[in-house]
Amino acid sequence: MYDAIIIGARCAGSPTAMLLAQKGYSVLVLDRDSFPSDTVSTHIIKYPGVNQLEKWGLLDDVVATDCPPLRQVRSHNGDFLLSGTAPRRTAFR
Repeated sequence: MYDAIIIGARCAGSPTAMLLAQKGYSVLVLDRDSFPSDTVSTHIIKYPGVNQLEKWGLLDDVVATDCPPLRQVRSHNGDFLLSGTAPRRTAFR
């Protein structure tokens, strides 16, 4: 018997399961892939995600993977281009 069943163990399912488990709920996480997996789920972690990883005590583990920090941000939305530089803290220090 579980309090919650999370379908998908990637960028939304995993933190949802973690937060529920930290509150004492019994959680089952299901994903169609086995882990580790070569399936790409998310190409980048945007700065709010970096802040959340730090809050959860997981940022150092991510930084230790030697993933490249994101310094420049460019987003195309139709004819609109948003471009800028990520703050140093949010670009993996």
